[in-house]
Amino acid sequence: MAYGSATLAENDRLRYTVSPAARREILRRLLALNHAQAEAEKAAAKPTKPKRGKKAPSPADEHIGMFPEEE
Repeated sequence: MAYGSATLAENDRLRYTVSPAARREILRRLLALNHAQAEAEKAAAKPTKPKRGKKAPSPADEHIGMFPEEE
């Protein structure tokens, strides 16, 4: 689908995009993928029970570096 715009330069007035039906399908698939990824992350992040007498580590105590050499 193409559309023109009077606000663009004379030689740049034609734009292409996906159809509304294709846009809905893309968004539907992305939403399904997002839900699947959220479930996988939720399953991977299940808390483990700390051993008796030991304090569970706090997320604030954990340092995650942005680059591998910082870890």
